[in-house]
Amino acid sequence: MILNSRNASYYNDMLTVMFLNQDSQLSPMIKAKNDINVYPNPANSKFFIENPYEERKQIKIYSVEGKCVYQTVNSDEIICISVENLPAGLYFIELKNGNNSSSGKFVIEK
Repeated sequence: MILNSRNASYYNDMLTVMFLNQDSQLSPMIKAKNDINVYPNPANSKFFIENPYEERKQIKIYSVEGKCVYQTVNSDEIICISVENLPAGLYFIELKNGNNSSSGKFVIEK
C-alpha cells in the first residue's frame, strides 16, 4: 500500500495473506515483513542489500510476473545491485545460502 501526503511517499512492507473462514468471510492469516534490509526503497538506479549470512549466497530478483530478471552469487557484507536496465515496478528478492533463505521486496521508480 502506498500513501502519499504532502509530496512524501510511505511504503508498507507488510504482506498479508487472506483466507476464507467457515463463515465465508476473509480473515488475515499471515503477516510477514522483509527478512532482509534493502535500501533505498524505492530505488531508481541501484540499491543495496545487507547480507544476513557470512558465506556466499545466491541472489535472485523476480518481477511480479514471477520471472527471474537478475541472479548472481556474492559474499560481500553489503551488496550493490544496479537496476538501471529494469523497468519501474514492484520486485521480489531472494537470498539463499544452503538451507537458509531470506526474502524481501522493493520498488523501482524511474
